[in-house]
Amino acid sequence: MKILDGGRISIAALSLGIAKGAYEASVKYAQERHQFGKPIASFQGIAFKLADMATKIQAAELLTRQAGDLKDHHQTSTKISAMAKYYASQ
Repeated sequence: MKILDGGRISIAALSLGIAKGAYEASVKYAQERHQFGKPIASFQGIAFKLADMATKIQAAELLTRQAGDLKDHHQTSTKISAMAKYYASQ
């Protein structure tokens, strides 16, 4: 189980990196793309989507860090590592 837990944490971390990259690209695009004379990032609908992305990324990062901390301290991390992998990969 320890090996599986470590694998789950790794997958969560990889997924988190992909999500962060996608978020950064989304923010950049929303600031560059203009509609009706202003960047689409200034529209509430786009801002809500970006805020939702940032919130989910932060939650996934905290779960992943918690799982890693438990593993570093040689504590059981099966449940939290599974949660981190599931949430980050969504």
